[in-house]
Amino acid sequence: MPLPGLSYLKQYVLRLPTKTTNLPSEAESPLAHFERATSDAFNLLVYFDNLVDSAPAPRHAQALAGHRRRLATMSLLAVIESFERFLKELAAICVDEIGPRILDDRLDKFSASSSAAALHFRDGGSLGRFLCESLTWCDCESANTRFRFLLSSPWQDGKFYVFPKTAQQLPLSLQDRYETVQTLWQVRHCIAHSVGVISRSDARKFQLLTRSRIDGQRLLDPARKDVWYAKMYLENTAKEINREVKDRVCELLTGLHVANPTLLQPTETSQRLDAIFALPCTIAGVASR
Repeated sequence: MPLPGLSYLKQYVLRLPTKTTNLPSEAESPLAHFERATSDAFNLLVYFDNLVDSAPAPRHAQALAGHRRRLATMSLLAVIESFERFLKELAAICVDEIGPRILDDRLDKFSASSSAAALHFRDGGSLGRFLCESLTWCDCESANTRFRFLLSSPWQDGKFYVFPKTAQQLPLSLQDRYETVQTLWQVRHCIAHSVGVISRSDARKFQLLTRSRIDGQRLLDPARKDVWYAKMYLENTAKEINREVKDRVCELLTGLHVANPTLLQPTETSQRLDAIFALPCTIAGVASR
């Protein structure tokens, strides 16, 4: 049977963007969306292992080990990329809730073209998603800069860091995570751009981040437990970031309401944010639950 021609294959490639399904119900909350995605990624490994363990002993143990490595690497990438999406969705909410209510330059750190705006807003869409979705969020320093500006008091330098680097940077609950998360971003880079190969330059970066010897020209070979540890670490970090960002957003909105009560309705706003952050919210003394 002859191989299909290029024009035939092109038709199917161009159909790929139409192969979609609905977002999960958790997608309205950044934290819930992240936890659903990381669980799906890890459960893929569990499902595969259960199938293999219930089948007769494989004849090709080396091939099975290779498949397990590739699947674990893919799952690890999905876990880390889900954390990037979490930061992006959380920042979009901050833009939508804070940006239109403060007349300063906090949104100048976000840039997008007029052509992109025309496409984004043609069928509706939020300002936050427009400004945040096109950006990459796989670097602690850029995430720090964006959240620091987004969550600053009006016309003041921000003091909120999602990944504090020093004891003087706040909040305290997020201390001592910068290098660990930056290590995971570098793991993501190796998988996404080099199919798991650790180059010599990658190895040098890992060595500086982890303070341990890392050899280059090697292939990542994560086990199921490694994916689990990364998942648990990022879930803990995401929960703390979600809580701290929620508290700061509520604090900012309370101050804005006190200064100008026409800007927002505390009851409606606190209840809306409760659903988004999946945590109780209090604005101007009005609690969501």
